[in-house]
Amino acid sequence: MNEIIDHEKITSTLQAFLGKSHGHFIDGKWIDGGTDKTIPVINPATGGVISAIQNGGADEVDLAVGAARRAFDSGIWSRMLPAERARILFKLADLIEAHAGQISQLEALDIGVSRHMMQTIGVKLAANQLRYYAGWVTKINGETITNSRPRAEGREFLTYTEKEPVGVVGQIIPWNFPFAMAVQKIAPALAAGCVVILKPAEDAPLSTSYLADLA
Repeated sequence: MNEIIDHEKITSTLQAFLGKSHGHFIDGKWIDGGTDKTIPVINPATGGVISAIQNGGADEVDLAVGAARRAFDSGIWSRMLPAERARILFKLADLIEAHAGQISQLEALDIGVSRHMMQTIGVKLAANQLRYYAGWVTKINGETITNSRPRAEGREFLTYTEKEPVGVVGQIIPWNFPFAMAVQKIAPALAAGCVVILKPAEDAPLSTSYLADLA
């Protein structure tokens, strides 16, 4: 592992990130899995182990679903002012761009993509997706509809539609370009006011763990 890290010349921050056993980000904090089992993270370019993630099971799923449901029902996100929700998503896009180097290194180690491709395409794609959906937050509107219903003289009817978040959204992403895939999944759901449970591929979990730290 040390040989691989030295070869990749990664930063001390990423060395520390890779050196820990990654748990589950639930209810705004990292928690350990209910078992001692870990899953090794393999660098496909060398076949060497570069990190480890903790195995999750039914207990962790229940914790995640419960936390997500409480978060949605509380309204802390779903009933937040649209302009404020948009501001947070725009800020996350800025953070992604600011950490483009670290994200690109992680993705290169995790799935074998070139750092240049990840930095010039993957990270920019993720940031642009966030900004696109952040721009929609203040434009998700209902509609007032002209009503042809018969009515008594002097009576009026108001007919309208209202768009509301559906609730808790469960999302599963594959191993190829997991960072961009994760953002592509969470961005529209968060923009609509939903809360998200994201399950990354166990073959390539590192960049999504880093995304959780940024968020």
